[in-house]
Amino acid sequence: DHLTLLRAFSLLKQKQQQFGQNLKLMIAGDGDFKDTLIKHTVELGINANVEFRGMISEKELVVFLQNLDLYVHASFGETMSTAIMQAMACKLPVIASDVDGINNMIKNNSTGILVPPQNEKQLEAAIENCLLNEKLRISLAQRAFEYAQINFSGEKMTEAYKNIFL
Repeated sequence: DHLTLLRAFSLLKQKQQQFGQNLKLMIAGDGDFKDTLIKHTVELGINANVEFRGMISEKELVVFLQNLDLYVHASFGETMSTAIMQAMACKLPVIASDVDGINNMIKNNSTGILVPPQNEKQLEAAIENCLLNEKLRISLAQRAFEYAQINFSGEKMTEAYKNIFL
């Protein structure tokens, strides 16, 4: 749900002076919807602060994630998000939509923050809270990392798939 993310970022940009730094939203990936998203950034007046990175190779992904302050995953639903697993494994605090396929991966206010889907005001508030509260960011990131190690390691995932297929 990139449109909700863009609207939330637009609300956040209106409070720019609180952060003491220039906010930047980086969106990875590509597809038919990209032109619509670019148009939307122009309409919202945030195009100078949104960077569309396109497809990122597996080799580049870890470096990309490690250069973020937090990972935001606005979505209508997931089966199981590899992107969230990767963000958690890179010690990023995660803010995501409270939808099936995500809320079974994130424990709210422990391993991440869950917000109602399609609610740009609550998404913006969660992002703002994380950006202004370094202690919270560090705590969420650490617990997310520990959770990812325990639940999403290669060995754990292989074992889970074996149990499904055998």
